[in-house]
Amino acid sequence: MQQFLNQFKDIINVNDIIQKDENTAIGQIYLYNQFSDEFSDLIEKFTTTQSICGFTSVGNAIALKQVGSQIGYVQAIQHLKKNSQLRRKYVQDAMIYIQNCRRKYIQQSQWLSQNQKDANNYLKDWVANFEISDYLREKKFENIYFIRNVSWDHPELMDNIKYEEKDRIQEEIPFKGEIFFIDYGFTKQYIRKKDFEYSSQHVYVIDILGHFICSVVLEDKGKKLILLLETMENNRLNNQTIKQFFKI
Repeated sequence: MQQFLNQFKDIINVNDIIQKDENTAIGQIYLYNQFSDEFSDLIEKFTTTQSICGFTSVGNAIALKQVGSQIGYVQAIQHLKKNSQLRRKYVQDAMIYIQNCRRKYIQQSQWLSQNQKDANNYLKDWVANFEISDYLREKKFENIYFIRNVSWDHPELMDNIKYEEKDRIQEEIPFKGEIFFIDYGFTKQYIRKKDFEYSSQHVYVIDILGHFICSVVLEDKGKKLILLLETMENNRLNNQTIKQFFKI
C-alpha cells in the first residue's frame, strides 16, 4: 500500500493520509483558499455570497474532468493548485449560470421583484443543492456525480430554507430517512445510495452539510486513495457524510 501511495507524493504529504484497510486510504489536499482576494472581483461582479464553496466545488469537479481526461488527475490537481486563471475560469462559469437563474426567478416573483433588499439578499444567499444539480445537469459532463444530503432529515436546515429552495425541496421527499442520495446529469431520476457504488471513473461534488467539497478516487491494481480537494483549512477526513458515502 505504501508503494501505491508514494506515487502521489507530488500532490499530498503521505503523512496526511489515513489508511482505512489494506486496500483503501483517504487523504485531503488544501487546493486553494476560497476566501482569498483572488475571487473578490467575481463575488462583487456577480453579487454572490462570500462563502463560495458551492461554486468552487463544482468548478473544481468540472476542471478535473476536463483537464484530467487529457493529462491525468494528478497533473490536473497540480494545475488547479498553481493556476489562478484556470480555477477562476471554472468558478466564474458556475457563478454566471447560478446567478442568472436567480435573477430570472426574481423577475418572475412579484414579491422579490418589488423588494430590492430581499432580492439582493437572495442573490447573496448560499448556493443550494438544487442549483448545483441544475448546473451539472445543464453541463452534462459524464461521470460527475453530486452527493446530496437530504434536508428533510435535518430540521435545523429546514428552518432556514427560503426563496426558490422552498419549492424545490419537495424533490427530496422520497429520500427522507436515507441521509443522502445521488444526482447524475444523465439519469432522469435521482439515484438511491443503496443502488450506487463509488468508482475511480467518477468525480464527486459532495454536500457535507454547511460546505461543499470535490473528491476523486485514485486507483491502481485494487489499491484506492480517496482524495478530498478542500478550499478551506478544515480537516474533513472524519466527516460523517464522507465516511458514509465511501463506506469507510
